[in-house]
Amino acid sequence: MQLLLDGINPLLAYWVEQGKNSCLYGSENLVWIQQFNDKIIEIKQPGLQLETIYVGNSQSSENVKQIMAKGGEKSLNDPLSFINVQHFWVQLETMRMSKLILGNTPSSDHVLAKLSTLLDMDDREEGWAVIGCRGSSSTNILRL
Repeated sequence: MQLLLDGINPLLAYWVEQGKNSCLYGSENLVWIQQFNDKIIEIKQPGLQLETIYVGNSQSSENVKQIMAKGGEKSLNDPLSFINVQHFWVQLETMRMSKLILGNTPSSDHVLAKLSTLLDMDDREEGWAVIGCRGSSSTNILRL
């Protein structure tokens, strides 16, 4: 998770340092986003601490701006600005391209495989989430 969030926002870096459970999610499908957020609220009810961060998608359209504004109205944990979201996607693509230029392949490079999975999921209409859990050095990428 630290690799994904590095340099995006100081608050996110702090969350990772503190070992907080965190979830990045993206989609432009407003219905899916609302359903996802409703489930997150349900999951948090028993006391699970989970910080959620909406990162839209790599196209970062006007629709993403509107979704971010609606998320802010509902007090969801989305500490990213639109510029931060754009930076997030550029950073992911830059990391992937750097690894490919070095001759790495998704089958031989675990990080490249995860980056490619995430960037490939972003091209679809479906929602997705990346969950990083306290005390774990791995992250899970889910297509939902």
